[in-house]
Amino acid sequence: MKKTEKIIYAIFILLAIVSCSEKKKEVALSHYIGNEKILDIVFPDTISIDKNVSGKISYDMTIDTLKKSDITDRFMFLYVTTDRDGVDIHTIKKTNHKIFVDTVGNGIFDFKAKFSSTGDKVLNLVFEDVVMTNKLVEGKVPIYEEYTSISLPVFVKEE
Repeated sequence: MKKTEKIIYAIFILLAIVSCSEKKKEVALSHYIGNEKILDIVFPDTISIDKNVSGKISYDMTIDTLKKSDITDRFMFLYVTTDRDGVDIHTIKKTNHKIFVDTVGNGIFDFKAKFSSTGDKVLNLVFEDVVMTNKLVEGKVPIYEEYTSISLPVFVKEE
């Protein structure tokens, strides 16, 4: 083979490799606009089996029913499970799950998820927003709880 042919062949192989490389897509927020408490989601829609994959989700911290000055404590938890379709907070607490805590108080969670089987799967995320106020009701501190859940489709493939 001539030197020019080798160079052209190498360029062709390189282009074939680059054009066939896998590109990860992120889950688009537009699919989940119906839930106004979810501000942003970043998680790939295709992942490899048995790999911890990082994601990020932002939660709207606004509470319409309480004044900010009435809130004494607030705790935000994010429950993550990959082994069920569509779960509520009570079900997820009884199953295998990971829990992440918003220690900063900004409603932004960095989380990880791992799937142990291939195919079309669902990533379930449930927020638990617990608010305590300084307004006593019948001599007790009221606790307000709000739950927000979202399920993301994920395709899990072999490596």
